[in-house]
Amino acid sequence: MQTRQSLRLKGYDYSQSGAYFVTICAYRHSKLFGTIENGEMIPNAIGGIIDEEWQRTAELRPYVGLGAIVGRFKGSVSRRVHAMSTYCNLLVWQRNYYEHIIRNEGALQRLREYIAMNPSRWTEDAYYINNRIRAFAGLNSQERAFQRYAPTAYQPVDGKEE
Repeated sequence: MQTRQSLRLKGYDYSQSGAYFVTICAYRHSKLFGTIENGEMIPNAIGGIIDEEWQRTAELRPYVGLGAIVGRFKGSVSRRVHAMSTYCNLLVWQRNYYEHIIRNEGALQRLREYIAMNPSRWTEDAYYINNRIRAFAGLNSQERAFQRYAPTAYQPVDGKEE
């Protein structure tokens, strides 16, 4: 049986206060969260759920470690997505996550610029190119089902938790 390798920095105290850049990937890098139009991210219903859950993270998960934050965030999003009858069997997340410790103000600024520019660079991304190639080769059944039922733009619910 294959053992998973830790992505954590050896010897780093993750219980201390700090800033992290975290990357969480959709299952098989599927385009589940919305579309990119004119260099801007347009979230669909699932993307809207992700945004709502992330905005609530500090309130709901104030004193837990990074791994617990990511795990609880992914779990909350998945439960809400699965509660929508159209997506009850949808695999939302790839296993694990990637994190980068932000060590200084310069690194933080570079990451903020990267995040702001990322949607406008989407067509240059390897996953965009691979997804385009895969689209011509045929989609897997989950991707076909998602495309069939994919919502258009995100419509926030009236602030009530389902």
